[in-house]
Amino acid sequence: MGSVLTEIDTKTSIKDLTISSDEKFLAVNRSSGPCRVWDLQSSEVVASLPRETGEIFGFCRFSNKADNSHVLFITVMEGDIKAIMEK
Repeated sequence: MGSVLTEIDTKTSIKDLTISSDEKFLAVNRSSGPCRVWDLQSSEVVASLPRETGEIFGFCRFSNKADNSHVLFITVMEGDIKAIMEK
């Protein structure tokens, strides 16, 4: 079994991950943030979504828009407030 991506100096565990339907992108979500989106061909981070103070990231899922572009949904909790964010 080979490694797809390696991330060093990471102090938090992975909460969730998802791969885009075309298998080009991997989103890795950590409860304490950030949620990072990786290009699987280049192994580069193409987006880093930081959390706001007090937020806890939950699950993440890619979906496709009508034009086949990608949208990433992330569940976010802050106190008694629960939300789904679109990025």
